[in-house]
Amino acid sequence: MLSSPDAHAFAHYANVPTVAGQSNSLSQLSFADAGALMIERFGFGTASAVFSITGADTIAALTGPDPTRRRLGLISIGSNRLLSTWFIKSGSNPPQGALSLITYDPNAHTAVERDLLTGLGKPVGIAVSGDNVYVSDQANNDIVKASLSALLASSQAVAASGAFVQINSPDLMTVDARGTLYTKCNTTGPVPDRAGRHDRRACKRLSGRPRRRRRRAARPAVRDRPRDRQRWHELRTHFSAELTSRRMAQSVQ
Repeated sequence: MLSSPDAHAFAHYANVPTVAGQSNSLSQLSFADAGALMIERFGFGTASAVFSITGADTIAALTGPDPTRRRLGLISIGSNRLLSTWFIKSGSNPPQGALSLITYDPNAHTAVERDLLTGLGKPVGIAVSGDNVYVSDQANNDIVKASLSALLASSQAVAASGAFVQINSPDLMTVDARGTLYTKCNTTGPVPDRAGRHDRRACKRLSGRPRRRRRRAARPAVRDRPRDRQRWHELRTHFSAELTSRRMAQSVQ
């Protein structure tokens, strides 16, 4: 891990334990209570982990989360609670994933994990706006939306029901104060919406209040403006005469 006070000069901050035979595979970062930096290791199906960094080279792994879950998204919702997206991939079978809640003890570094939203393929990004939680499902090319309070209050995991929006391979996400959702998607051109129309903004602006378009007063056609009517008549007469002249010349030839 590197840190920078000005986003220009970066220096060493903390070493994250690596796994022999695996490349470095850190996933999302999130600041939690008391300024602790929480990070995830992807783990490639055998060694995923969640770490807490409370200072320079002061890092501890949380015990409890399943290391076979390939972890991607991570966000703190306060009170020593994290939302984590993960998936399991077995051979050629399609990935199966979920959104889970990790409740941890910051002193003992122990954690308990329970699933909140299931039925996803490869969930990646998480964003929370008010009581709404959004999860991007890269395998199914969509983003799902659910009530966070309802998920937390449910005694068992809730199955995802329908897509909030469909988009090509959505990735990690963020949301601004107005509730506008942003993500990166795997495309280089316009993305068709459900009606088949193409929207070049679909890769970054997905929800929230619609932007108000400034209404401009309808401008009359050039030939309908009083000050231009005479000029329009002159041009039309000129081109009509020129066309007649050319036709006569062609008939003579």
